[in-house]
Amino acid sequence: MRTIDRHIACLLSLATLLAGCADMALEAGGGADELARQQRGQTVLFVGTDPVTLETDLFLAKALAEEGVEPPGLLEAEGFELEALGIVARGLNAGLFAEGADLFSAALPYAVPDREGVRVALVTTPAAADDLLSEPVTGRVGVLHLEDGTLGASPDVPGLASVQFSSAGGFLFLASEDLEGQPLSFQILPSDDLTAEPLTADRIAGLPAGAQIQLAGRVRDSDDFLVLARPANTPSSVWRIDPLAATAAAMSGGVEGNVTAPNLSPSGGWLAATVSDEQSAVRRMVVIDLESGTAETISDPDSADCSWPTWAPLESGEDHLAYVCQSLANQRPDIALWSPDEATAGADYLTDRAQPAIVGGSMDGQVVRSRPQWDPEGQFLVFGASAADDVDGDLTLLVLPLGSSVFPIYQAPQGSVGWAHFSALAGSRELLVWDRGTTGLQASNGRHPIQVVPTDSPNPTARGVDLGQDLLVSYPLFLGHNTMLYP
Repeated sequence: MRTIDRHIACLLSLATLLAGCADMALEAGGGADELARQQRGQTVLFVGTDPVTLETDLFLAKALAEEGVEPPGLLEAEGFELEALGIVARGLNAGLFAEGADLFSAALPYAVPDREGVRVALVTTPAAADDLLSEPVTGRVGVLHLEDGTLGASPDVPGLASVQFSSAGGFLFLASEDLEGQPLSFQILPSDDLTAEPLTADRIAGLPAGAQIQLAGRVRDSDDFLVLARPANTPSSVWRIDPLAATAAAMSGGVEGNVTAPNLSPSGGWLAATVSDEQSAVRRMVVIDLESGTAETISDPDSADCSWPTWAPLESGEDHLAYVCQSLANQRPDIALWSPDEATAGADYLTDRAQPAIVGGSMDGQVVRSRPQWDPEGQFLVFGASAADDVDGDLTLLVLPLGSSVFPIYQAPQGSVGWAHFSALAGSRELLVWDRGTTGLQASNGRHPIQVVPTDSPNPTARGVDLGQDLLVSYPLFLGHNTMLYP
């Protein structure tokens, strides 16, 4: 399996969304279906390679539970059941692989589950070629149904680099790249018919002609996609594509400048994004009232460079926006909080006060390494940070309760965290962390690449997921509604 470090560098998506407990689901008539959903939320999907044969496959690690009872959280499970999905054998039978194809593409070296965790999609490419390619290689998309074991395959797609499900799961967004990794083209396919005629840019009414299109997000509980569209010599803008209607609607038409990092509020009423212009690379934070179309800059571009907008979860009941602003004067990063209901008061800088748990006692000298993400109830944020002068690249995952100071929950030596996220179906706040500093071999002194971390108190004891056998492990994901993909 080939990997690309740029694809995962500093990739920490830590948003979480708390599902109701199984007892409540049973009382409401959820029964076995709800228990099955929770089990998927407590199942880990990962890429595993046999250290002897070097054969790579997809695996599921399931928290063991007695039949008919609430599945345990990963922290409480007595053990884990390991299942190999046999992708290579299935792929050969389904026509997913061309002769000599790799199990994964270099740009997407892992499988992507849908929101419910009942299907996974992956991109395969021809066997590794030399570095002197004259044109992008072709790829194929495969979708494996975990419940019945069927595997579908798409035709060849030139330059295919990645595939993503829509939030509702009805469609797939296929992105192609050129040899420099720049967006080349895209296709949208029904997820249940990979051989259907794809929806392409020229078939979508309203989308700017000739624009470079890049996937920017999904619309919650919808099959719509958010994309950034950038025509030649023109700043980028945000568009919402409706695959069913084959239409696109502009969402940032009133904003002047280059729009990036769009983030739609769970209520659907507000869009946040960063905006910069040709004269300055400093990003200002802008929010758009989608009902009126009014755009407002909520940061001061003369004093801070702002990034990573993220809205509080729908379950919080409020449209709170968190983002990071770095001072242009002293490079100090702070977490800011803004609410439409309190817009006249401006943003509240949550970390501009004493932080006893951080070396030095404040955010001075720190670098925020990941987008801040909310807990299920919108009461605290989680993000990764490290000292700016730390030559070893050590990183700490921090929890920031609203109205209080930060505290550490996980120390990652030498930048070894590949990513971290929660599951919305698990019924818990257990953080899944990929510790890239270890391999998965049993001789690794008890360390495990899959770590489960509590988030309720400082310096908790993490649990390594012991698979019971030697496997080189990478790219672990919660199978059901992992928040790295479905915030």
